[in-house]
Amino acid sequence: MTMFEIVRKNIFRYVTPPLGVFAVMAIYAFSSGINNPVNFAGLLGIVTFIVTLAPALVIEMEEERNKGYAFLATLPVAIRDVVRVKFMMTFFSILALGAAGLALLASIGLPGYLLSESAKTLSLGIAFCLIFESIILVLALRFGSAPALVVLLFTTLMLNILTFVVASAGFAGGSIVTIAGKIFSAVPWPFAAILLAAGVAVFLMMIPVGARVKESRIV
Repeated sequence: MTMFEIVRKNIFRYVTPPLGVFAVMAIYAFSSGINNPVNFAGLLGIVTFIVTLAPALVIEMEEERNKGYAFLATLPVAIRDVVRVKFMMTFFSILALGAAGLALLASIGLPGYLLSESAKTLSLGIAFCLIFESIILVLALRFGSAPALVVLLFTTLMLNILTFVVASAGFAGGSIVTIAGKIFSAVPWPFAAILLAAGVAVFLMMIPVGARVKESRIV
């Protein structure tokens, strides 16, 4: 099995959820308008985290159930290369969805200041996606994907509950969303750019770590 075959086998899982969710959010943005673009950008960051991490964890769960890595170990392909390919598919999925989100924000006619603040919020969201997803993927390779998937589902549930509570409260001052928004707004653009670059660096550095972890478990 070549690296191209691994990509072809998994690409549908990595591409379809982000495309589907982004299409829904784009339709919403153009049809209903966006009252608070900064909050919308924050929502894009949360959605990016969920729809890019979930496919990776589901694929790992299937590999564990079907003993996929044990089978790959019998083929002339290095396990570390398989792990690297899967990491990079997640990496490009995050960056592509982030770029699409920025394009969406730029296309809805926001004033310059709001566009800058929204883009900064989304960039910070993408930075956190890169950092936390790389760590979660390494932990999934070490301890199994099931615990990581449970954490993701629990996080998604809590975010949905939080969204409902905040909506019911009418975005009252002092809510978690409001506090988070104020913190992100207070972050200067240069620091946000540095954090985004750090997110990219952390993700890339975690790839060989994940490869070594998986190789040690196979051995």
